[in-house]
Amino acid sequence: MKTKIPVPKDKVKMLFDPLVARSVGTDAAIILQNIEYWVTRKEKEASDSNFHDGHYWTYNSSRRFAEIFDWMHERKIARCLQKLEDKKLLISGNYNK
Repeated sequence: MKTKIPVPKDKVKMLFDPLVARSVGTDAAIILQNIEYWVTRKEKEASDSNFHDGHYWTYNSSRRFAEIFDWMHERKIARCLQKLEDKKLLISGNYNK
């Protein structure tokens, strides 16, 4: 028997990899999934402006992530991003012109 849980249309579902969550925590895994989504979109667009040093990139600040993930404070997001970098799950760069 299948059960469907109604989700209001104004609500967003958060997806994450449980293996990543075990390593870095659920919040960091959710952030990583969001970054992976946007990087994959940039790859599909084959945007030269988002391709640097052999990788496709996307940009978001801790402040903007705090708006997206409104249950997390900006400092928590910064710690999650650092944890993802420390575990080599995320790389950062600065390609501002």
